[in-house]
Amino acid sequence: MRINWDAPITDLAGNEVKDGAKPVTLATVACNALIGVMPGDDKLSAKDKMALYRLAVSATDGGEQHLDVEQIVILKDRIANAYNALIVGRCFDILEQAGDPKRNIKAV
Repeated sequence: MRINWDAPITDLAGNEVKDGAKPVTLATVACNALIGVMPGDDKLSAKDKMALYRLAVSATDGGEQHLDVEQIVILKDRIANAYNALIVGRCFDILEQAGDPKRNIKAV
């Protein structure tokens, strides 16, 4: 599936969420969730930690990229565990739109 890491995260009124003056994007949220330490991370294998790292590097590169289903599942799981309902909902909308061209959610 193709996703746009640069897709902005918006509040309930549709305004861009900002971190200072900088807009928060799917990449911002993904990197924080992938690299941040969460309960249970000490039990992850080196292979699993490398998968998180590589996905974070991909997010940092930005733009539109192809992610496989497993990477989307990892992203959704990490974001759901790291963020509140608004951020989770906006990110899931972006990620799920990538797999369904019939959805009419503007990602950028």
